[in-house]
Parts: sequence; structure tokens; C-alpha cells
Amino acid sequence: MRFLSRLSVISLFIFVMACLISSVLFSHLVFDEGYNLQVPLLLHTTGAYSTFDSVFDNHITTGWPVLLPAALLVHFSWWAPRLVILIYTLVLFWLLVRHVYASNTQYILFLITFSLIPLSFLFSTHVLGELPAFVWMTAGYIFLVKRRFQGAGVCIGLAVVTKNSAVFALAPVALSMIISDTSKRISIRDCLRFITSFFIPIMFGEILRFSALGSVHAYMQNVSDYLSFAHSQTYVHLDLITNRLKNLGEIVGFSPWLLILFLMFAFIGALRFGTLVGYYIALYGISYGLYYLFLGPNSFYRPFFPVLLSAVVCLPFWNRSRLGFFVIVSVITVLCIGLVRSRETYSSAHFLENNSLFIEYRRVPIFVEDTLLKDQLDIVHILKDKTVSGIGWHNAPELSYLLDKQVYRDYSTKTSCYIITGYIQPLEQEEALRFISTLYYKNTYYRVYKKNGC
Repeated sequence: MRFLSRLSVISLFIFVMACLISSVLFSHLVFDEGYNLQVPLLLHTTGAYSTFDSVFDNHITTGWPVLLPAALLVHFSWWAPRLVILIYTLVLFWLLVRHVYASNTQYILFLITFSLIPLSFLFSTHVLGELPAFVWMTAGYIFLVKRRFQGAGVCIGLAVVTKNSAVFALAPVALSMIISDTSKRISIRDCLRFITSFFIPIMFGEILRFSALGSVHAYMQNVSDYLSFAHSQTYVHLDLITNRLKNLGEIVGFSPWLLILFLMFAFIGALRFGTLVGYYIALYGISYGLYYLFLGPNSFYRPFFPVLLSAVVCLPFWNRSRLGFFVIVSVITVLCIGLVRSRETYSSAHFLENNSLFIEYRRVPIFVEDTLLKDQLDIVHILKDKTVSGIGWHNAPELSYLLDKQVYRDYSTKTSCYIITGYIQPLEQEEALRFISTLYYKNTYYRVYKKNGC
């Protein structure tokens, strides 16, 4: 029986790894990934922590724990920086099997549900900050359980630096310290060790920011701009609750209320039957989930992914319950149905217009180059020696990364003879282009115009 259990784990792990490697090699760059990758690219080529737009660009929300190691790999291939995220994913798998789960069965259940949730392979391989932040958070909780408060503080700090939304990882820590303080299990010195260590990665990031900007005035201006941008992302939009539920329902392929029920069951399983690390992850998922649903500034799926990942980590603890078999089978069945039903949704024009991250992305990689990646590489081949401007979708930063040069924002500039339009461009801009240029190249996702007289 033990042999069959180990064989099942190994077989499932090999399948998941094959899907991850396929995603690394054969899936296209998405907008945010392309924007993030400009930082490692320019770190490698110019030594500057910047995008093509500005030094220490405040619109980059993925932190240096991802982008600095990515800079070490960027010169090997366009996809090589994704290996950093793949390593983070493997570290998460190792942490779960070594420090969170108590049996092979729980780990098997995690791998199955992880493979079924929307875009798990994208977030596990593309240069985005959500999964790496989750890894640092999990490591921090493991250190906390072991009462190694300095290690816990550093890891939670790294999680917050990697993705600011990971600040909700502090909620379980604070609760734990408050409860433990009443029973005198954690001393004030332990709390100070955690707090001091928590700020070490943050201070390193600020030193990096100051060294990149080069002066006190530039540093203060950049911090001010960052705070203004962060504030713009924290407005309460209660009117978006309906949109969030609708969007999540479209993405998972079944009723959003059923999704909320799944989250509740998963978190209850960890709180009732889980280890202490699972307990902390459940509290993080609950606190961040409530914020996303009721106070979040947008209805995108990407900020919600850590909540869903928390639930997937928590669900396997149900196998210790009498109702565990029924709950887990029901969840996996619903996820499979959603996987099938959402295939049509993902290809609808309305959905793609509002969720450009999902365009032509296979929820389970199929081990061949996807259509959009081929289009992206075709455009790079055509425009590699040309000066380019862009319209729409922030001027396609993923193409800017692949071209290794700036795609200018002002298409009226005389130095630019070619204009890229992204997935979705306003009709009035399209009409304007017809008077100043001619269509030079097009594919399913991009159009390239050559300006008249060039």
C-alpha cells in the first residue's frame, strides 16, 4: 500500500512537472510579465533597476526577490527568467510535503486540485509575484511554528516585498502573538525579534531604491509617487462586488456562490483538522479573501489567486474527517466540470475583452507552442531593427521585452515609422491610423502599421 502511495505521488508529480516545463517553454508572455521582465533585462544590459519608462518604476508591483535573480538568467533566453518562478514553485511543493502535510494522500490531493484551478500553471511559471510571495509567507509560518522568530520575520518581510498584498500574512502572526501573549508563551523579546527581522528586507529594498535613483530628492519623489500609486489602488469600491463575483464565476466555470462555499469548506478543514501552519494559511486566506471581496479596488482574477491557492493548500486536511472523502470528491468533481465549461467562456469575445491576461492561454499546457507566442515571436523578427511606437494595452510591454528596446508611447513622433496596436485598440485610434499609415503586418492579436513617407 505504501509503495502504491509513493508511486501515485511520483507519477502525479511527473505530470505536474511536465505541465510546468511546457508552460515555461511554450506559452506566451502576458502583459504584466512583460512589464516585470523589463527590469531584469535592463539590469543585465545597463545595470539599472528600471523599465524602459522610468527608474524604479512604481507600476512594477513584483519585488526584487523575483526580479534580481531573474536578471541572472535573462541573457540565456527570453524564457529563462521563468525558471526563477519554477524554482519557487518547487520550493512550495517541498515545503508542503516536508512541513505542512502529514501523509502522501494529502499531497496527492493538493497536486490534483492545484492542477485544476484556473491558470495555476501560468502563475507557477510566469514572472509574476503572487506565487513567490505565497512561498515566502509559507516559509515564514513554518519558522513561526518552530519559534524561530527572526527567520519568520525575514520571510514574511520578503513576502510583503515580493507582493504588497502579502501584508495580510501579518494577520495570523499578530493573532498568534496576541493569543500567546496572554498565556506568556511568546515574550516581548520574541515579538521584537520578529518585528526587527520583518523590516530587514524592506530596508534592503529602500537601499536598492535609493542607490538606483542616486539622490535624496529623486528618492523622496519616487517614494511620493509610489505612495500616490498605492493609494490609487486602495480605494474602496463596494459597487464592484457584483462584478467580482461575476468575473470569478466566469473564470472558474461555475457559480461564484459555489466557489465561496468551496473556500469556506477548505478553510474550515484547515482550522478544524490541519496543522498549525495550515491554520495560519487558512487565516491568511480568510482575511485577504474578505478584503478582496468587499474592499478590493478591482475585479481582476490575479489578485484573487492567492486566496484560491490558500484554499487548495487547506483542502487536503479534510481527509482526516469522516466527511472528508465526500467533501474532497465533490470539490474535485466541481472543479473538473468548471474546467470543461470554462473552455467556451475563455474564447468568447466579451470575456477576452475584459480579461486580456487569459487570451489563448491553455489552462493545462499542451506541450506545443501556443498561437500567441508564435505571433509575438513573428513580430519580434519583423521589427527587431526598427523604431516602434505603440497604441493600446500600454503599448505591449511584452513585445518591448522581446525586442529588447523601448516601444514609444507617442505614435506621432517622427523618429518612429512603425506603430503596434495591441489586442484591443479604440476605434477612433484605428481610424486615425488609416490617415497617417498603412497596414504593414497583422496576425490574430497584433497589427503593425507603417507610417506614410517612411
